[in-house]
Amino acid sequence: MPSSEADERLAPGATAEDVKSAAGGRGETVVVVGHQPDCSKIAAELTGGEEPPFAPAEMLAIQLA
Repeated sequence: MPSSEADERLAPGATAEDVKSAAGGRGETVVVVGHQPDCSKIAAELTGGEEPPFAPAEMLAIQLA
């Protein structure tokens, strides 16, 4: 059964490396919840693209290798 838990690595100021570290070993599909401007910065770093604009409550799916 899916569960949720807080992870201090994902506190405001989190980086893409923090997300990778927090998600590692947690299964095939992991949902990470965050806030701006961290989400745009992390998404850009993980995808190698531009910072996406996030509207309130918007989501983005990223597949990590």
